[in-house]
Amino acid sequence: FIGKLNLGALANSAVINGNNYIIIKDRDGLLTISNNTASLANRYILANDIDLGASWTPIGIGVTGFSGSFEGLGHLAKNLNVTTPLSGFSGFFNAITNSASISNLGVVGDVSVSSGTAGGLVGTTGSAVDILLRNVYSKVNVSTAGTGSSNAGGLLGNATNGTLITNAIIVGQTVKSSSSSAGGVVGSFSAISGTRAKNVFSTANVEGAINAGGLFGAIVNNSTSGSVNISNVYATGNVIG
Repeated sequence: FIGKLNLGALANSAVINGNNYIIIKDRDGLLTISNNTASLANRYILANDIDLGASWTPIGIGVTGFSGSFEGLGHLAKNLNVTTPLSGFSGFFNAITNSASISNLGVVGDVSVSSGTAGGLVGTTGSAVDILLRNVYSKVNVSTAGTGSSNAGGLLGNATNGTLITNAIIVGQTVKSSSSSAGGVVGSFSAISGTRAKNVFSTANVEGAINAGGLFGAIVNNSTSGSVNISNVYATGNVIG
């Protein structure tokens, strides 16, 4: 990131561009996002870098993903450690859904699970639409050893339905799927409603059992009207698969 904005001891909420945001200051604050389905749709900002500490349960409730706005203000979620999937998906978030946005956020750590789809930041966008990941950074080792559809991505395990990834950096870690597709950025990129990636860079080393790519493990066209638009992307890591 170019810089970050520390909010310090400000109140528990703030207004940005006319929208109310809940300020998250520590691990306990992050855990409240998964309190109920209503909290998964709220707007949040990080006041500072946060050490996730002990084993992390991905943000989400069962198969219900995050659908709000998460503004990192250039901060990091550090020491991510995920060893147990949440409803088959693993990452800082297990899933993000309709119109969710994640901006100016970095994650650092490890996601190593024995089953399901995994990403450093997000497990899957599922059947969501209009997802935005902007100015995001991942330095996460990602590994899934499950059978069946167990994709792995340095940023996202699965991306579908109009997902836009812009200004993303995935740095020097290992991304591995023992049974499916693995990509430095996205394990499986589905062309359903104009999924897009621009200004994306990865140095991750990648190993996939079926498909593997420095950027995307697989690009799948699931619709006659589907498309994937990719521009200004670059990868330097080793690829096996």
